[in-house]
Amino acid sequence: MSAPKRCHDVAGGRNARPRRRRGPQRSGRLLEIIADNKVQRLFLPYAGLQHLATYCAAARRFPDTLREVVTAGEPLHVTDAIRTLFPHCPATLTNQYGPAETHVVTAMPLSGPPQSWPRSPPIGRPIDNARVYVLDDRLRPVAPGAVASCASGSGGRRRLRQQAEATAERFVDGPRTPEPSGTVYRTGDLGRFRADRTIGVLGRRDHQIKIRGFRVEPGEIEHALKSVAGVTEAIVVRAQDVRRGVPAWRPT
Repeated sequence: MSAPKRCHDVAGGRNARPRRRRGPQRSGRLLEIIADNKVQRLFLPYAGLQHLATYCAAARRFPDTLREVVTAGEPLHVTDAIRTLFPHCPATLTNQYGPAETHVVTAMPLSGPPQSWPRSPPIGRPIDNARVYVLDDRLRPVAPGAVASCASGSGGRRRLRQQAEATAERFVDGPRTPEPSGTVYRTGDLGRFRADRTIGVLGRRDHQIKIRGFRVEPGEIEHALKSVAGVTEAIVVRAQDVRRGVPAWRPT
């Protein structure tokens, strides 16, 4: 995801400064980088935004050079810390969405006072030249308000390297698809069109989770654990404390 974002910045005449260190203990350093370089546009996943907002609220230091903040990679939750951050810096906040396989994105600029922002904002509408659908199991568009699978235009037939089964499951051809190329990419997310034609994502059809913007498949971890000698069953769940990651248990 970082590569296209860097290209976007360079194409727009900006200097891109990737951040290599992560974690709440680095938020103070990030704030210094923003101030020292007069950073105006910041792109980061929700976890990074939350760490930065928490630090700023506690230290009462705010990035006054920022003009635009974009978050993607995992669902955005508007917390009290985020509501505290934005009244103190002259920046807009945009919630973006897009699977890495097609990088078709939607965008939802949050407007109005931060105190009025919803806890779980919608992902907005497709950007120019992008298409996102909400389809039933037969790949037919559903009525606004109905919950079904989110899918995006694939721009033609694509493949997941050395994953023929996953390719067949995700990149679906069919005469009923609304996509001009005939192929849509099933994202695995559940969503619905709201009354204003923005899209709300309500969860996953499978057990995939996101941690700091990275996809994690608990089933794959369980399979790897059960391949260890002496392990017959394994359970993997997401911990509530994001610093602990994904714990696993071996039933006795």
